[in-house]
Amino acid sequence: MEKFGKSQSVLRREDDRFLTGRGQYVDDTTPEGALHGYVLRSSYAHGVITALDTQEAEEAEGVHLVLTAAALETAGLSGKMEASLVKNQDGQLAPNTDRFLLAKDKVRFVGEPVAMVFAETYAQARAAADMIELEVDDLPVHLELQPGGPNLHEAAPNNVAFDWALGDSAQMEAVKAKAAHVLRFEISDNRVICNSMEPRGCWADIEDGRVHLCVMARGSGRKGQLARCWAARKRDPRDQPRRRWRLWYESHGLSGVFPSRAGRAHAQSFGALDVGQIGGDAVGQWWSGPHLNGNAGFGC
Repeated sequence: MEKFGKSQSVLRREDDRFLTGRGQYVDDTTPEGALHGYVLRSSYAHGVITALDTQEAEEAEGVHLVLTAAALETAGLSGKMEASLVKNQDGQLAPNTDRFLLAKDKVRFVGEPVAMVFAETYAQARAAADMIELEVDDLPVHLELQPGGPNLHEAAPNNVAFDWALGDSAQMEAVKAKAAHVLRFEISDNRVICNSMEPRGCWADIEDGRVHLCVMARGSGRKGQLARCWAARKRDPRDQPRRRWRLWYESHGLSGVFPSRAGRAHAQSFGALDVGQIGGDAVGQWWSGPHLNGNAGFGC
């Protein structure tokens, strides 16, 4: 019988193909003729968007689509990402803050996606993104790793995402009252940041009436979110019946630690949404650098 339990050696089955050049990444599996996407990101940590002009980018060579929060709304998509909420110690549900695929009205951290360009080549998409005129009025920022400072979200006073506890506080207080000695200390947990070789990569295609979405992640939890996102689209009764898309979610195996296995909403949503916007014969692929999260503990 094979050994089982913690701290046991595990055979790494993937090493052979990686070390011999047979590993496959998004660029190795992307369908022929795929469009490339480039994300325009905020260079501001906190501010109000006063201008966002994409006309020149939309008319640039090779460009097929430019997405903004307004463009998503026009298509009937809110662009708001779902969140896993917990209950605070007072019994109230943690605030469900406004976190959008593309910044809407405000930017809340450096690197927040503001617009995305899809073009025939990566160079064309990046060049077109440089043509987008973005103006932001700075707002005060909060840099301390403590509650307080200017609120990033009105629904979360003092920038507290949640105040969660586990256990029976009354029982704990009773035990402490009888204890000979009580020690008090604070334990801080650092943020976990993944630095993948190929961060946030994905491609999407439409095959036989269903969207095929391929992502570099170990989890498929975003499939339901994408399906609900499309199902929520509002349609004018005068429109032709909307084609019903089925979502085929493929998750390529890769080694990594927990956070990277779950995937990210941005990559998967953009990849899937662009094919839905462009049409049945379009494919989308996009690339992004390491994700920067300065959003006061809120997932993004």
